[in-house]
Amino acid sequence: EALSLHAVPAMALGLAILIVLDGVVAVVRGGSKPWRVTWAWLCRRESWLAGGMRLALLGSVLVLFYQVERWRGRRAWTSVVRELAERGESTRVSAPLPEASLREGNVAELEVFAPLWRVLTNRSDLVGEGSTEDLGALSAVVRWDLTRHLSGPSLRRPRLAPWVTGDGTDFRAWLATWPSLVTANPQVRVRLDRERGVRLKSEPGFGRDESPRARAARGELGQVEMAALVLELLNEMEPVLAPLREAGSRTECFFPLDYGRQMWRDNPALPVLNGLVTLFRVRASALLVLDRPDEAWSEIDVMLRVVDYARQQPWAVRGTQRLWVVLEALQPIYEGVRDHRWTADQLTSMQSRLEALDLLADYAASVRNDAVAMADNLESFIPADPGPGRVPLFARSEEEEKDRWLRWVSALYPRGWSLQDQAAFHRYYLDVTSAAIDLRERVLRRHGPVTPGLLWRGSSDPLFALFLAPKARQMFEDAHQLYPAAQTAVDLAAVACAMERHRLTRGVYPTSLNDLIPQFLARLPRDVVEGGALRLSPSPEGVTLYSVGWDGDDDGGQWVERGEDGFPDFRNGDWVWGWGRPDEPPVQPPTGRANQR
Repeated sequence: EALSLHAVPAMALGLAILIVLDGVVAVVRGGSKPWRVTWAWLCRRESWLAGGMRLALLGSVLVLFYQVERWRGRRAWTSVVRELAERGESTRVSAPLPEASLREGNVAELEVFAPLWRVLTNRSDLVGEGSTEDLGALSAVVRWDLTRHLSGPSLRRPRLAPWVTGDGTDFRAWLATWPSLVTANPQVRVRLDRERGVRLKSEPGFGRDESPRARAARGELGQVEMAALVLELLNEMEPVLAPLREAGSRTECFFPLDYGRQMWRDNPALPVLNGLVTLFRVRASALLVLDRPDEAWSEIDVMLRVVDYARQQPWAVRGTQRLWVVLEALQPIYEGVRDHRWTADQLTSMQSRLEALDLLADYAASVRNDAVAMADNLESFIPADPGPGRVPLFARSEEEEKDRWLRWVSALYPRGWSLQDQAAFHRYYLDVTSAAIDLRERVLRRHGPVTPGLLWRGSSDPLFALFLAPKARQMFEDAHQLYPAAQTAVDLAAVACAMERHRLTRGVYPTSLNDLIPQFLARLPRDVVEGGALRLSPSPEGVTLYSVGWDGDDDGGQWVERGEDGFPDFRNGDWVWGWGRPDEPPVQPPTGRANQR
């Protein structure tokens, strides 16, 4: 089938080249004689007839090629649309904006989001418009979006989800990249960088200012003092954070976006929500260091609600980014469990919230939207079947030369290839990606997307395999790897809360996860990778709760490592939640806090 797909364009190209070469050879032969003979040859009727026949044959080959490829494209598209319909799906984005949500229970209607609403309602169909608009106080929140705040040299930026490798919050790293602090006093970043071992070519002078900010820059603050400085700096964001705390009854979050069109266009709402999660997460960690766990739990409660708000945005590409936000959000929960800061009531509430966080349920819609986004982007470049609201890619360019180039390419590119490419994206979703995780059994299928040819063999477009298929396959495989890892992390956190409740009640951690049932845990979550139970490994050094991880090998609770970009590499090692000694005596809460079951 793959050979037949590529045989038609190869044969058409070969015939076209032969016809052109034949014409070139004829011209060279005729023109290589004396000019009088050449002139007589050009004036002959037979020469013009031969040239016309060559041009007619070349045109016929090209027309036949375009028509055959268009027919093949429509056949492939019709087939995939029919199969999607049989599964109750379509070629459009999942989860359109529910109209009823715009009236009651929609947190997006809070006054604090008014600047974002103005930008979204005034934007045109151009994809990038709105990304640089002023969002008022929310502009400062966007700087805390993980993809922005955690960019830059890996030694300088805070590590994403440090709990994944058994670490706590590095407040010195946060202060070194603090937007307002670095902007107001660049020497702060220089000194903090030096403290963390970053080599710089030059260091501006720094005065002997004894303020906490200056002392932080000189590396003279301890963990408690740095946490206090973090809270002081975060007070600047209170006008944005306070309304979210008061909106606990609002469970939905939908902005005035057309969720069914232009999946690749800029979505300013997601960086705002992701930035809010980061702000609440850092506040909660700082409050724990200052021994204010009740306030920390209040921040975590709001943070988990904002995490759910971000999950409700049916967007492509950033679907897996939301999972990184969830992993980062687990950090203060981990630190509180590790340091025995939570009461039994708080742990019970926290556990309930985590058990309701079903990330795997989002997997099908996420990879579905990825397929739609890839197809939509290609349709905007080579419009095989223009629909309402589609914006051609060349109309998005602000450069006249680039605009002209895109128009020419779009005009010459076979429309049949566009349909074949789009059908290949949806076919890959149907045959491979959607089946990579068994959502009913909540377990990985090991025959997931591992063969690149399964994608590029779906189209005879030669550029598809070079430029589009690798990007699409990487997007799908990222989702295939990260969704199980994120869901396992949430499951580990919920079980860890149950284990801490067991310790508070009985004085020791359980030696088996079965000891948690039914008093502390209604049922044990399955290991998404292998379908069995999560592993518990008590030892004199501590307690390790873990999944066997992506590779399916039980490494005895070995932590994953981080890649060169500083992000956890979930492909090797176990997925671990480790803390505490198994025989630790119960920790009495500070005065005034009830240790209730």
